Amino acid sequence: MAKIAFRSERGQSLLIVTLLIVAMMGMLAIILDGGNGFFQRRTAQNAADAGALAGARTLCTATGTPNERANAAVAAALKYAIDWNGAVSAEATADANTGLVTVTAHIPFNTTFGQVLGRDEITASGIAEAGCFRPSAATGALPIAWQCRAPLPDSDSLNCNIRLNKLY
Repeated sequence: MAKIAFRSERGQSLLIVTLLIVAMMGMLAIILDGGNGFFQRRTAQNAADAGALAGARTLCTATGTPNERANAAVAAALKYAIDWNGAVSAEATADANTGLVTVTAHIPFNTTFGQVLGRDEITASGIAEAGCFRPSAATGALPIAWQCRAPLPDSDSLNCNIRLNKLY
């Protein structure tokens, strides 16, 4: 009777466990860094939205030449986006002729597991646009409008000094 030689199967489970650990670390990286990325993206979008609305309101209510009004709107948009809503950097443009203010906010953040893959930092961005015009003049947008400011504490009347800058 001939002897049958069996190949040793020792050590196979070590290879399989190692591959599974690498795969699970990859999934963990996607979950943690991806979740943080979604959170930072939402924060950047909130900053851009707040900046655009503040810029549009300033563009509607500011006095002066169109260039002065646009500069005041850009300053207000950047202040709201960066100082008050957590954006690290932002760009804003305002056009007094069209009544539109556009804000792009950026928030860079460090990755936890992405560093292993060579991505130490990722930047989340949000962009928003708001306008200063009659609500019925907008196309493809849900208008946000106000008729008058709230009454002053010692007054019975409404303060309706909001100008529409003759955009219609």
